Amino acid sequence: MRDADRDQHQAAPSRSAPRIPAQRTPSPPSAEETFSPLAKLGVGAVIALALAWFFVSWLALKSPLTDAIGETVGSLAVLLLIVSVIGAARS
Repeated sequence: MRDADRDQHQAAPSRSAPRIPAQRTPSPPSAEETFSPLAKLGVGAVIALALAWFFVSWLALKSPLTDAIGETVGSLAVLLLIVSVIGAARS
């Protein structure tokens, strides 16, 4: 009798949850895929102008190093504020 009971339990369908195949999460897009060439050019220009302003302030205007760094960071902060306001106005 025990063999017959065992065969019945083995033949019964399992009531466990169905297996869902693992899904791969997509990798984040690279910079080449998200930024246009014009945006890359703009970022490069901002970096170049910030470095130029730093060296002009530090070497040509004879500002102390910390003042030159502060002026550069302040200019970049104002530029970010302007870009944010323009972006908010466009949307």
